[in-house]
Amino acid sequence: MKTVLICIVFTLALMSLWAEPSYTDALLQAAQSGNPAAQNDLGLCYLHGYGTMQNEHEAVIWFSSSAEQLYADGQYNLGCCYLEGKGVLQNLPEAKLWLEKAAELGHEQARALLLEHFDVQLSEESSEVSFVSYDDPPVLIGTIRPEYPAAARRGGIQGTVILEVEILKDGNIREVRVKRSVQAGVGGLDEAAIAAVRRVRFQPGKASGRPVDCIVIIPVAFTLQGH
Repeated sequence: MKTVLICIVFTLALMSLWAEPSYTDALLQAAQSGNPAAQNDLGLCYLHGYGTMQNEHEAVIWFSSSAEQLYADGQYNLGCCYLEGKGVLQNLPEAKLWLEKAAELGHEQARALLLEHFDVQLSEESSEVSFVSYDDPPVLIGTIRPEYPAAARRGGIQGTVILEVEILKDGNIREVRVKRSVQAGVGGLDEAAIAAVRRVRFQPGKASGRPVDCIVIIPVAFTLQGH
């Protein structure tokens, strides 16, 4: 099964600007200033030809810049390029290296590819985290904005993915599990929902006024207009 590189989660406003040269110019400026998220997004633009000429080699250059700054999506996308030979010669040891780095940062898709292609399953180290009940729930910072996968949109697939999310006392997300699936598999709605949730941060939940590690349920809805 061909792997699918992570898609960037654009807001509706940014999506409308994909075809405008000014969007790629602004993204290039941010990437050149050293922003790892912008570097990863610019790599995806070059990879898929969003707002610019498709150039897989240039995509790898920007994924590499992002990955070297410990940005998990950049590491994952670079690993996928080495795995599939996109923009570089196929190099399985290099693919495994970058996927492992992304997985160590909690990247679920990287973990899945390691298991699928290299039979590698990283330790969950669950004994290091103790989840407790909270008095005050975690507070979302920002908005969860999933990207609707093109194949699901064409197929008229919609619904609400229910996720179980582990939120640590520092507000970071540890693990995300699908409790109710709508469309499983690479490039499906489940994967898009997980990716969207992993892009946000939380103010941690609290018990007795102190931050705690906790688990919450988060629904991510996918609705097609006109349906």
